[in-house]
Amino acid sequence: MLPDGRMMLVMRSACLIVVGGSVLAGCSLPQQRADFDSTDPAERVLAVGVATEKPSRESVPALIRLLESDDPAERMLAIRSLEKQTGRTFGYEYADSEARRAEAVRRWVAWERGGGAGSSGGVSAPIGQ
Repeated sequence: MLPDGRMMLVMRSACLIVVGGSVLAGCSLPQQRADFDSTDPAERVLAVGVATEKPSRESVPALIRLLESDDPAERMLAIRSLEKQTGRTFGYEYADSEARRAEAVRRWVAWERGGGAGSSGGVSAPIGQ
């Protein structure tokens, strides 16, 4: 048997472990959602993944916006998704200089404003294939 002082310490420690474990068991990381406009880069990347797996004309403008991201990984994923959906790159390379990327983004924007994915001749590879 432990002396009273040590027994109290053991009991308190056991309580802390049980209570702490219960609290931690109820805690989890916040669930991430696919959101092109999120401040969380992981949620934007998740949105690109969804757009790549389930292509839609509605995702194209958001993907074009991501071509201007400061994050090279986001840019790379966005252009690959756009290429898969449209069959085009308009010369965009995610690792190019900012000036060269800006030129290609202007071509993407002009294409989109001209009907882009919604025009009959705008898509080389069908969206949603």
